[in-house]
Amino acid sequence: MVSEQGVLWCKNEQLRHVKCLWPALTEILNIYVEKLTADLPHYHNERATVSFLNGAAWKAGLIAIEEYATSKIKDGVQYTGRCDLYIAEKNGIEIEFEAKQNWITGVAGADDAALSNWIDIAVEAARQNISTDLKYAVNFIVPEISGNLGVEQVSETYFLWKRQFLEKLRNNEEVELFYVWEHPEAMKRQLESRHGKGPCCWPGLWIAITRAF
Repeated sequence: MVSEQGVLWCKNEQLRHVKCLWPALTEILNIYVEKLTADLPHYHNERATVSFLNGAAWKAGLIAIEEYATSKIKDGVQYTGRCDLYIAEKNGIEIEFEAKQNWITGVAGADDAALSNWIDIAVEAARQNISTDLKYAVNFIVPEISGNLGVEQVSETYFLWKRQFLEKLRNNEEVELFYVWEHPEAMKRQLESRHGKGPCCWPGLWIAITRAF
């Protein structure tokens, strides 16, 4: 199966201002998986995965900071909270991102209702930021596949899920950018399941980005 990676589509011109972010992200994810032979960059949690976006931004010549104090508003009340990630050009666009991470154990586990709910939760968090004009929700989506299947079947299962999930996303008008990272080592490296299913493989990381108005 031919791997299709990187930004698979981008519908928003504003996000094209940070297009240099995605090749840099691919590079540092590859470095991590090749250096740390008993770990995977997307295995842990939302905060850890955000840190790779932060690192990619700096590598790409952008400005970034994560988990910082900032002004927010909810139900008409302003308060000080934390934002997951700020990325900016040196003399240009500024974006605040709020991220959520979800694991799927089959595409049925990410049906249209579940996908919309994941996006809604991230968008609602992003809407509360008020320090920049541009606010985006980031959904990290991590497929988890049983390691008992063997490498070949893990790969076949992953690419089947990916194709089916892409169809769901293409029908979702909210998602403005979709990025995919996958690696041969991730196809076969087994780490403990987050759903009590024993050792599992985590072949790729999918990122869906949605504008929060």
